[in-house]
Amino acid sequence: MTTEDIRAARQQLVLDHFEDEVRQEWDDVLSTFPHPHYELIPTMTVHDGGEQVRGYYAETRVAFPDQRHEIIALRHADDAVIVEFWLIGTHLGPLGRIPATGGTFRVRMTAYFIFDEAENLVCERVYFDTLSMLRQLIGGLNMRNPKNWLLTVRCLRGLLKMAGGEPHPSLVDTVEPDLTTRRPATTSVETGSSDAASGVAATDTTTAATAGTAAGTPTDDPARPEADSDETSDTPAPAPAPAPDGTGTAR
Repeated sequence: MTTEDIRAARQQLVLDHFEDEVRQEWDDVLSTFPHPHYELIPTMTVHDGGEQVRGYYAETRVAFPDQRHEIIALRHADDAVIVEFWLIGTHLGPLGRIPATGGTFRVRMTAYFIFDEAENLVCERVYFDTLSMLRQLIGGLNMRNPKNWLLTVRCLRGLLKMAGGEPHPSLVDTVEPDLTTRRPATTSVETGSSDAASGVAATDTTTAATAGTAAGTPTDDPARPEADSDETSDTPAPAPAPAPDGTGTAR
């Protein structure tokens, strides 16, 4: 069970993680993971282990030396802290195959910080829209300057080359969760219906008597027999008592 103390500890660790990234104190960032592990969904890439994660940090800070963030919201789940934030930076160096444009970006992102049963941070999974970032970086170029035409083409080619790689198998070979296990509905002793049905149906015998049966037969007329029930009863109905005058009919 996720207690308030667990939520507070997780939240502090995540906030420290964010702050250490802005300060580019990579040893401190990596200390928040027993085993560093990043999953970048837009590029379908995984950086696993300290060496790969440090390489990811180095590459992104070469491209965006002033990279920083603004947190929008932070939410808690049973096994995760979910953070919505703005990522902000200036494109001053190559980002993979994409050359520096000198443009700035401000892109909305979501990161899932996932914890295991021992409350260890085991994964940071990041979602964002690559097109939004690229549109801002290229959109800031002065297209009246012919030299920027070539730069735009190089950016697009670089993006296509980066997008042409094979996605990481762990991000593709997913397993659908079992969503069939649900809390069993409690049943009404009288009707055998679920809570929702019994809450709608009238259970007061006085109300049932005045309302009549589903066929519209009133139940307060002693001269008319009860309507046949669709359900059979385990107890047989008692036989009618013989009429006093022997005619076979009740007076």
